[in-house]
Amino acid sequence: MSKRGSNWFRNALSKTNPSLHAHYRAGLKALGANSSSITLRQFSAVGSVDVDAAFREQYGNHSRWDFAVGLQDKKTGRPRVVWVEVHPASSTSISQMREKLEWLKNTWLPQHGGVLQSITSANDYYWLAPGGATNIRPGSHQARALAQMKLNGSSKTLVF
Repeated sequence: MSKRGSNWFRNALSKTNPSLHAHYRAGLKALGANSSSITLRQFSAVGSVDVDAAFREQYGNHSRWDFAVGLQDKKTGRPRVVWVEVHPASSTSISQMREKLEWLKNTWLPQHGGVLQSITSANDYYWLAPGGATNIRPGSHQARALAQMKLNGSSKTLVF
């Protein structure tokens, strides 16, 4: 489904939740300083939203996800939503990341995600480690746990 020529992401946010729509920003701007850790090659950023800020009042102490980014394939125009959590990456953070991911994948998206869920693939969840500090070794128990959760994890940069 090509969405070339429209801001499909902003429209999807407005249909999904007014608070998400209110926190929409063009490009990667919702990620603030963290946007410099994302490189766009095959995709362009249509927009982004600070999910945590949008739902702070509504979901209070729930383990909320940080950001959603609307991407569009530069060649095909195909839309894609990726979910980015900015969090220090250490082996002790796995359970907190699991809680956040479970809230997003098993609670919020199925109940309220609408169009956003329909254009999110099973592998579009990312853990961005600020400052590049990643203490999870490939092949470790923690790395296997991330793979089982389908969380692309603990990277200091993301390339789309």
